Amino acid sequence: MCNAFLIEAQWFASGHLPKAKDYLKNVTVSTGVHLDFVHIFFLLGEGITKEAVDALDQIPGITSSTETILGLYDDMGNAQDENQAGHVGSYVECFMQENQGSSVEEAQAHVTQLATRWFL
Repeated sequence: MCNAFLIEAQWFASGHLPKAKDYLKNVTVSTGVHLDFVHIFFLLGEGITKEAVDALDQIPGITSSTETILGLYDDMGNAQDENQAGHVGSYVECFMQENQGSSVEEAQAHVTQLATRWFL
């Protein structure tokens, strides 16, 4: 997760807006959902065994899907606030940069479709 934050810091410091796929890959880690799942897993009574740790280390599809969906919806809700606060941007911005002429509404519709595909 720290590496994901460092990547975002590098993007911000250089003024670089990444490609949408690179942003999405990074946001999947930076959401921190995988840490929540680890805590929940062990709080539900699973003992800390090598098998349990190995299972969590594989990051099953449900974990990465959840991280992606939450990251996308967080971006849709915070994109304008983050721009004003000097953050690296959002998936919406990355999409609009790659698809010149797209409106914010079109980009948000794309995000909704993308999140729906990850959900299914």
